[in-house]
Amino acid sequence: MDRSSGMSFKSVFEEFVISKTAQGVSESTLNNYEYALRSIGKYLNIEESFESITKRDIEKMVVHMRKKGCAHNTIATYLRLLKTFYNWCDEEDLHYQIQRVSVITQLS
Repeated sequence: MDRSSGMSFKSVFEEFVISKTAQGVSESTLNNYEYALRSIGKYLNIEESFESITKRDIEKMVVHMRKKGCAHNTIATYLRLLKTFYNWCDEEDLHYQIQRVSVITQLS
């Protein structure tokens, strides 16, 4: 069974932050991750099951952010962070519905 089974997106993201902390990323980067999670949570239900988040959910988040007037660079930053997160999920062998992580950054 996949260890992320039943975990929320938020919980898996918190595991990602713990892993990055152990790897020695800077305090500034860790703060950026935590800020990004709060910001993404305004547009994406981060309490939802990790496995249930789809590419369509990410697309809807981008549309919502654009409608709210978020700058292109802001959206691109969040998408790069999500790509980093999903790449970490691949390394950890966590399963999710987004077929190709590369499509995330193509949305910006």
